[in-house]
This record gives sequence, structure tokens and C-alpha cells, in this order.
Amino acid sequence: MKEEDGQLYESMLSSGKEVGRITVISLRRNGSLLLGLPLQRDLAIVTLSLYQPQLWRGRLLRTVMRVLVSLGLHRYLSKIDIAVGNDGLINGLGKDVFHEGFGFLLGSSDSEARNLIGIYKKEGEYRVVKAGCGQAADIVRNECETMQKYATQVFGAIRCESSFEIKHGYAYVAKWIKGRSPRGSADDVRVFKLLSEWLGSGKCRTVSELACWISLQDEMDEKDANMFDELSQLEVISPVMHGDFAPWNIKMKSDGEIKVLDWEHADFSGMPGWDWLHYHVQRMRLVKGMSAVDVVQQCRALMVEDAMSQYLNEAGVRGHEELLLGSYFYYTERVYNYPRKTLIVAWNASTGSGSEG
Repeated sequence: MKEEDGQLYESMLSSGKEVGRITVISLRRNGSLLLGLPLQRDLAIVTLSLYQPQLWRGRLLRTVMRVLVSLGLHRYLSKIDIAVGNDGLINGLGKDVFHEGFGFLLGSSDSEARNLIGIYKKEGEYRVVKAGCGQAADIVRNECETMQKYATQVFGAIRCESSFEIKHGYAYVAKWIKGRSPRGSADDVRVFKLLSEWLGSGKCRTVSELACWISLQDEMDEKDANMFDELSQLEVISPVMHGDFAPWNIKMKSDGEIKVLDWEHADFSGMPGWDWLHYHVQRMRLVKGMSAVDVVQQCRALMVEDAMSQYLNEAGVRGHEELLLGSYFYYTERVYNYPRKTLIVAWNASTGSGSEG
């Protein structure tokens, strides 16, 4: 196990005087600790649901682990014994965790601000706890505050049940949402309906006044900024923008309700259409493995579909689809540093404008 993995989970779980110990099955990816599966079979299955791999290798690994857990064979895999400290995350959740069990997923080892998402049982119901240390603590705290604001005002938002400080960070607790990620065109229709509801609750604003647009302008040179002048002067209906509206951040419940997770990038005054583009681009790139050129072409086709055209008309952006598309590519790469530079290059090459830097 990598040294930084041990430092990460121990700083969250083991800080302070030892008050108990838990044992979990360690599941690693590329040498980094990925999952800590509890010995309890039902809780281990739920913990696996936290892992949402998009590549076939990850999906195969998750499927194999589900089979092993269902047969109780996961108990024979490699384990780690974790000391629980009185200043740590588990102790802050209550003594029941020692009896009911605790499982967790560690954030990507490629991220500079890794967090921990844990699952446990309280009063017969599963709860999720998200915690971060250092830079990640500020992100978790801001996400919790955002969720508290959005819970009663935004369709699909989830509510924080509680939040608390730990010695090296911050954590919040929410109910575990049982559901699946959207798949297929019928699910896409339901997801788009949610975004339309967000637009219906939006407010009229000039694009140049939107916080997300100001962030984008700060990251562009003069030539690129001038390219989007026409778009920046529009008055649009500005909806809530999730900011990372990917299929794996969406849960479709059995009763038809949709819940959206991970609100750390959310903005009350967002750019209409960007969330819908992100939903499809993430799937195109990370699931289907499409080339940048094909993604740009598919996004253009998406923009002229009847439902999207009606949405853009209501938002006040219809007729500016190409600039909206390009601004999305620039925003995700320049502001949030998603690996999308090839999409900017492909879009600029197809329009004969902008720069590749």
C-alpha cells in the first residue's frame, strides 16, 4: 500500500487516543487503496455501490467482488486493521459503527484534494459520510453548505443530516440513496426533464455577470475571450448548475425520483446547457472512448435535437449553439482542469477560430 494512502485514511479515522479498532478488506487499484470493505456482507455490498467505474476493467472488478461478497468469500482476502481515534471520523459517528461496521471509498489518487466517502448503518438505515483533510476539508465544507441551501429549493438535491469537525478536516452525513445511474435514452429523457425544471426556476441574467462566466474569462487570453463576446452579452435564464453533472453522479430511484450527488462545483446562477453537455461528454469520453473530433460532432447533433432546441429557446441561447458548445469546452478544461484540451483543439480546428493553448 502506498504511504500516502495510509496517511490519508489514518488522519481521518485514527487521530487522537485509540478507542477501538475496525477491520476491512483492502481493495487496491494501481497500487493505491481504493476500497475498504467491511466484513458484514450487506454493508460490503452497499460499500461496493460507492465505486462507479466507467472502464470495463473496473466494472469487471466490481462484479467479481460482488460475487465474492455474496458468497461470503471476501473475508479471505487481504485485510487491514485500523485504529479508531477519539478525534477521528468514526468516533464522531457514534459507537454503533463499531458493531454495525464501516466501509469506505478513497478519492482518486490522482487528485490533489482526496476525500473519503464512508458507509455505515444507523437505526436500521444506511448513511453516507463524506470527509476531507487539508484542502479537501474546505471542499467538503463548501459542498455541505451548498447542499443545505439547495435541499429545499432545488429538485433532486440531497440534504445533509449533520456535519462536524474532525481533527484534520471536516465531514458531513447524508442518507444513502439506493438507485442506479441512468442508462439508455428513456433515462436520458427523465434526466433532461430535471434540467428543464431547474431552468424553470432560473432567473434572468446577463451572461457576463454569471460567476461561472467570470471564472472562465479569468482563464482565457484576450483572443479567446473576444471570440465569445457575442455570447457574453446575451440575457439568459440562468438555472442552478451542478458543475459535474455526470451520469455516475445521478441516482434514479425505483419510484422514479431522481437524486443528484456531489454538489461541490454547484452554482445557483449557472450557464444554461452546460450541465446537459457535460452529462453527454463525460459518457462519450469515459465510457464510449470516443475521439475528440467525434465528441464535437455528436455534441453539435445534440444541440439541434427538438428537446434541446426548445430548452435553448426558453433559456435565450438559441441561435448561439456553436459558441455555447465552445464555451463549455473551454470552461471544463480551463476552470475545472478536466482533461479536455483535445476537445478545445478539435472544436477550434472545426471552426477555424481560437487558439490551442
